[in-house]
Amino acid sequence: MSVTMAVPEWYLKHMKPAVDYAASLVPNPFSQPGDLSGYVALHQNDYLRLGNHPKVVKARGRANSRKREEAFMSSVYGGGSDECEVFRQCIVAAMDAEDAMLTTSGWAANVGLLEAITPLFQPIYIDNHAHASLYDGVKLSLGKKVVVKHNDVDDLARRIDKNGPGVVVIDAVYSTDGSIGDVEAYLDICEANQCLLVLDEAHSFGLFGNGGGLAVELGLADRVHFRTVSLNKALGGHGGLIAGNAELMKMVRARCRSVIFSSATSSVSAAGHLAALHIIVKETARAKRCMRKAELLRRELAEIGVDTGDSQCQIVSIMFDGEDAACRFYAGLRERKILTSVFVAPAIPLGKGLVRFSVHSELTDAEVDHVVASTEEVLAKMGVRRQQPLRAAV
Repeated sequence: MSVTMAVPEWYLKHMKPAVDYAASLVPNPFSQPGDLSGYVALHQNDYLRLGNHPKVVKARGRANSRKREEAFMSSVYGGGSDECEVFRQCIVAAMDAEDAMLTTSGWAANVGLLEAITPLFQPIYIDNHAHASLYDGVKLSLGKKVVVKHNDVDDLARRIDKNGPGVVVIDAVYSTDGSIGDVEAYLDICEANQCLLVLDEAHSFGLFGNGGGLAVELGLADRVHFRTVSLNKALGGHGGLIAGNAELMKMVRARCRSVIFSSATSSVSAAGHLAALHIIVKETARAKRCMRKAELLRRELAEIGVDTGDSQCQIVSIMFDGEDAACRFYAGLRERKILTSVFVAPAIPLGKGLVRFSVHSELTDAEVDHVVASTEEVLAKMGVRRQQPLRAAV
């Protein structure tokens, strides 16, 4: 029996624009097929294809079959398990960190960290291409948002001169265009101006620094104040973490609401994470192979006149003028058995559309050739000759 619910007009008015916007996207690009058989799957963030690796699956199953004594409560107040602690210690070692705290997601890591460390009205200098979760952290903190031009250290210096010391927030690898943050230059500015640096390693962990991330690759791990990680990218699991100096992390534990008021990571998840981490550290060829395939894809796309912007890693994107063009391009590739991710507002500026290829380590040269040939065919059918990289204004 259906029940007619009384819904306030203010709610409908508030929600209607977002609903109408999503409904206007034709075809809707956010519903991917459940069965990926026969597809070239470039829409996932499992870059090293560890989510279903036999050793990872076995580790999860073994942990799930044991009697579970863990307390399903906040890790700050005694929750967690032996598996969680072993994984935490191993990831601390992989990241050349002193301490790390597990969170329920990468979003929880970013939001909880920025809310915890930012005093009232303290400036938070955030790159205009930074993860949405970092922007959410700024919004929920007591700090003052100051948006900085993408990867522009001169703009950051000018804004610090105007607003004073604060928290600087950047990505190691930017999820929309695949560009890489100039970590050393940002650190130099932070150290000269009494600023903290928060580095989001969501898309760099597992791919750089023998798995430890970009800060490890650059030999800067001991200088970065805080690093955050999403565990459902290269690690192929679910969850997140915050890593940093032991004393600084002790302070974060006391204030991080997203961890204090969330249950700890389960032993089953931690066991899978640990197995995947061992593979990443021991089989570094996986990450190198992933990067080689991405370079091959960028090179072949360039040969047909497609601009992939500032991509320097496994994320390769094509920018379009308009959401409609991006959706039609996505549809054309899907018809040719290629799955991609579509980005529209609020992920990127309104009126733009972006299609992202998330390259993975198991991609074959023949599949790269198919992607490039299909791209050329679909763009020609759409009447599009060349795309422009993402250049959002502050």
